[in-house]
Amino acid sequence: MATASAFLLLAVGQASGGFARAKQGCSARPNSSLHWNAVFGHVTSSWQAVLQKRRVQSSGFTGVQFKKDYCDDIELAVPGADTPTVRGELVKEATASHLSISFEPPDILKRSQPGIWKAIFGSRPTLSRANRLQFDIADVGFHEGSDIERIALHVWRVVVYNIPTSSQDDFAAEARSVGYRVTFVPQ
Repeated sequence: MATASAFLLLAVGQASGGFARAKQGCSARPNSSLHWNAVFGHVTSSWQAVLQKRRVQSSGFTGVQFKKDYCDDIELAVPGADTPTVRGELVKEATASHLSISFEPPDILKRSQPGIWKAIFGSRPTLSRANRLQFDIADVGFHEGSDIERIALHVWRVVVYNIPTSSQDDFAAEARSVGYRVTFVPQ
């Protein structure tokens, strides 16, 4: 009887996707830092992170840290890019070194606020593809406030935070001018 009950629970769990969802579940890791991060990439494994860190450091950047955003998302970041002047200098240095760079705001600036939206540049089935999209948008000027969000097991979304309602039309037009169509969702 116990075996039949266990089999029934397993069958029901698998049919509903419950056990699979629990096993595949992976939530965001909160970050209490109040600093902006200069982001040099997102990778899925420690060895990829080490290799990427060496590449970034060989270009003269120091202080590169690993930040675990999700269970399978390791971000390579340098904290403390807190002013537009600092971020502008980092863009110049990264560009001269043939590196892509984006700037992630602290979690406190990602909170929901009335009249503030996030722009969605697209979703990709892998972190690697979302990372490429994030760098592609950064390379055409969308450095500030971008991040990669994990929506589901095979859905990674590239966003830019803190778009006021009054700026949506201009932001969307600027994105279209470089080949991107964005949508907006509440932050």
